[in-house]
Amino acid sequence: ANLAVRDCAMATLCKPVEAAAAADPNLVKVVRDSNDMALYFSRAAIPFKRGAETRYFGHIGIYAYRVGFLETFNHLEPHELELAESLEQLRALGNGYSIHCAEACELPGPGVDTEADLRRVENLLAERAG
Repeated sequence: ANLAVRDCAMATLCKPVEAAAAADPNLVKVVRDSNDMALYFSRAAIPFKRGAETRYFGHIGIYAYRVGFLETFNHLEPHELELAESLEQLRALGNGYSIHCAEACELPGPGVDTEADLRRVENLLAERAG
């Protein structure tokens, strides 16, 4: 692993998403640098689509933390970006800590963040139980 990855405080995963999904504020998006380090997380569709080809990545809400960082994170005051977006990972980024964000090798099942998500998952489970 490169030095940046070895020294990061946290790690998480992302997945490619279509532009229509990127417009949903319930799906958190992430932009990353060329070393897969998170630059920013947002409920908005980022990056802004100016050109013909824009790739969007949705955040998969699972985290890995360095043990020593957990206590540090617990004592950090919420950052204004965290408060604005209601995203706790922005507390780390806003205070200068790095987050490695790799693209998932396999996609997890659907997340449940809204009542509509819950209904969708209930229907999927009902179909499987058949």
